Amino acid sequence: MTDKLVSQIEDFISKQQGPAAADPPLDFVDEAKPQDTATAAQAPRSKGGAAPSGKVPTKIYEMVRRGGRVFERVRTAWVNPEVAERNEQSKLATDWIRTLGNYLPLYFVGGYVRDKFLKKAPADIDIISLIPLSQVRPILNRLNIRFTEHSNAHSRIKFKVGGLSVDVVSVQGDQLKDNLLSRDFTINAVAQSVTGQFFDPSRGLDDVKAKILRTPGGDPVTTFKNDPMRILRGIRFLSNYPLKIDSSIPSAVKETVDGLSSAKPRRIGFEFKKILQTEKPWVAAKLFAEWDVCKYISEDLNNVITLKQRGSQHRYNAWAQMLAALKKAKSRELVVNAAIMLSFIGKYKVSNGGKDADFTGWEEESAKMAHKVLLNLGFSKEYANRIHLIIYNMKILSLENPSKDEYRKVALSQREDLENYFTAIESLIITSNIDTSRFAELRSNIERYANKNREVDGQELGTTSGVEKFDDTDKLLKASDIDLLREAGQLLGKI
Repeated sequence: MTDKLVSQIEDFISKQQGPAAADPPLDFVDEAKPQDTATAAQAPRSKGGAAPSGKVPTKIYEMVRRGGRVFERVRTAWVNPEVAERNEQSKLATDWIRTLGNYLPLYFVGGYVRDKFLKKAPADIDIISLIPLSQVRPILNRLNIRFTEHSNAHSRIKFKVGGLSVDVVSVQGDQLKDNLLSRDFTINAVAQSVTGQFFDPSRGLDDVKAKILRTPGGDPVTTFKNDPMRILRGIRFLSNYPLKIDSSIPSAVKETVDGLSSAKPRRIGFEFKKILQTEKPWVAAKLFAEWDVCKYISEDLNNVITLKQRGSQHRYNAWAQMLAALKKAKSRELVVNAAIMLSFIGKYKVSNGGKDADFTGWEEESAKMAHKVLLNLGFSKEYANRIHLIIYNMKILSLENPSKDEYRKVALSQREDLENYFTAIESLIITSNIDTSRFAELRSNIERYANKNREVDGQELGTTSGVEKFDDTDKLLKASDIDLLREAGQLLGKI
């Protein structure tokens, strides 16, 4: 059977990669009527018959109910090119796995099924195999698929297809239901066979359609006690998808949140990093405070929640301004959202625990404290340094009339993160009472000294700036800027 399977899959791959490839296999539409498939094959047109500007057609999935059963139907929609590219990667990987699944009992599960119906391009593919991994390995070896093996809660095999990471775990057929019911949320507890049928013991598809975050079995206390990290995962889903919270969850979180005190900081940091890259990180920040989660991420960050900001330049208290700034930034960049969320953590210390109204020096103190927090959470030194710099360089706002050297130091130290710096600092200006024209002036003067078109030796830059690693392709500076660069780089040397 193995030889036949390998032959079938190799034939499939050659058709996908060959210069004169045959028509690709049709997307699966279970029990769809002929007119459904015909409609799906035609991309919708905008008013006037022209394609929407900047959009390209791609196939998306919809949930269809017939006779009390749920099926998926494919239709074509106009999306941004990057979304279409991710969808195409997903389709290639899905077709490959479906071919493999013609001979092996495999189920798509978890986020892959959820994301299809919530109109998200999946970042990876989770697979459950109903045969032991020992029978999966030789097939992958024969296909020259490089894979790695991991073991934590479950043994698993990981490999890549079509640019997507595929994660395979094995359960016995009679354990599939228990596996799904033991998952964190019902929207992640749906399995779909390679031929399209759904196995949904917790009615997760109903919750996907209703856009509700709920735990399997309706017992969130037990779910969160079994793994308190699920609280952070729930916050991540709420900030990345248009979901409503089941009424049982908030009280269950408050009852079990102390379980996070025994979690390793790096595990918390892993989820925190993902949260910072969601569509609406301000939703997560709001829940951090409401559900008393923040102190398990950082006590210093938790102190910002109650910090009052007095004075004419302040429109909000510190936590409210941070939430508003995250919302204004509309960014999914890790360094931007981390810099905004941690920008005020030094204010509590420099104001004597919030007793004073003077925040002088908050930027440098926040930068130093943020760097320490991020390293403790398992962020790489590179990311910690970049976020540190963005916060540190916010001090230019405190200068009444910055000199050209001050502008130049910001330009030289920010370098590849200059746009990220502008996004972060603009969001803080907009959410304060500082004149918004100040940002336009700030940006213009900093860009003037960015020196993007000059070349320097990468080793010289690394030496003068204190930065650990630069490519020879980095843009470098004229000789008169070296002293300024050295001065700007001193803050990195202190990290």
